Amino acid sequence: MHITALSCLHLAVTVSLILFCAIGCHAQCTITHNWSPVLPETNYDRNTSSVNDPAGRPLGYAQAVIEYSDNENPIDPCIHVTGATDRRIEIMAESDPPGSVMCVKDQSNQNPICSTLIYDCRQAIADTVAFEFYCDADSCDESSVTLWYRFVISEDPAVLDPELWCAGRDTGEYPTSLNNVLPPDTDLSPQDPNAGFGGAMGIVASTTTVVIASLFGLLFVIH
Repeated sequence: MHITALSCLHLAVTVSLILFCAIGCHAQCTITHNWSPVLPETNYDRNTSSVNDPAGRPLGYAQAVIEYSDNENPIDPCIHVTGATDRRIEIMAESDPPGSVMCVKDQSNQNPICSTLIYDCRQAIADTVAFEFYCDADSCDESSVTLWYRFVISEDPAVLDPELWCAGRDTGEYPTSLNNVLPPDTDLSPQDPNAGFGGAMGIVASTTTVVIASLFGLLFVIH
């Protein structure tokens, strides 16, 4: 069988396309955003009201929607995170309202995560990493799924080892966690468990003293 150079080229292109799709072709990413972090992290909005604002950035999160689709071509949001060479990327996401299962994966299609609360801290595979959010088999079959998501890139490896950086992160900061924050005027000082009882006894003792003194005074007048 004679194979020309053109046939070889065509075969190579076909194989390349197959491999490319094997790596990154789930992507129904018709909605693509570049991740815009809130920096520094001390500037995070910790106001509970920001959770109810679609344009809000509670704890540095942003909002996206996995649109409902009644066909096999869902509309998945993809987020591009840049500046990640030799660093770790922290991925956090929460469905809103809580309960819907969502998934996230990068363009390598490795280590996808599916949960109602997503957390991962993984080594970046490139300077720019594309993350796709999508639904599991059952979550988007009747309606769209709204989610809050956040990416944080680790510090310069020359300053702090990326693995140590991941280990020191707060893994419980999701937008709904702001609902558990106590009001600023809450008194957190230790309270004496017997304070109320002791106070009541003091009042009773004082009242008893007054009554006894009055009785003695009355007896003195009678005599």
